[in-house]
Amino acid sequence: MFVEESVWIREILSSVPLYAGAEVLDIGSSNREFRTKVQPHIQENILLPLEARGARFTYIDVKDDEGVDLVLDLAIANQPDHIFNKKYDLIICCNILEHVADRSVFMRNLTRFAKEGGHILITAPHRYFRHNDPIDTMYRPLPRELCDLLGRFVSYTVKAEAMVSISEKRYYVFSWGRLLDYIPLRTHRHLWRYYFRPFRWQVSGILVEVGQGIVPAMMA
Repeated sequence: MFVEESVWIREILSSVPLYAGAEVLDIGSSNREFRTKVQPHIQENILLPLEARGARFTYIDVKDDEGVDLVLDLAIANQPDHIFNKKYDLIICCNILEHVADRSVFMRNLTRFAKEGGHILITAPHRYFRHNDPIDTMYRPLPRELCDLLGRFVSYTVKAEAMVSISEKRYYVFSWGRLLDYIPLRTHRHLWRYYFRPFRWQVSGILVEVGQGIVPAMMA
């Protein structure tokens, strides 16, 4: 996640009414070290502000590791019904959809966690290079395309949508900690994007409020 992306998330979530004890589901959260040390802006801009408001987190990831509460691959169909018994006031899913082979299955499962009147926040890269984890389908949606995908499985009202442009230079050059980065042409392979504003990396983001009723899977 980009720093500027996390700032945008912090700002729009500040307007979401959350009561003390509100349940938040973080999908594709990775482990505690990633959230707090590798990308500390996730904790500083998203997790801590929500925790300060009394939110309680459940972290989902496909890999079992420290700080993962539920090991689950939402891209797999026919999950046991009991997994979805608990409903959440806020679901966060950031930069996951481009790594999912079947987005329909994934989104159908995600919305089964949704509480009526709750919120869903989704981000995905719109302009960014291929990054396999373990795959990258090159899904690069606009905010409206994210809404359309979500709308196949749940009724909603859009609360916020944006294209977040990434303007920090460090995201356009490679880390000097890797041997190949000492080759000048490779080191600055994407640096031109920083200087030409229209070509900078972009992230699509939406925040929606869940309406009444989940769209039946047979109709999706």
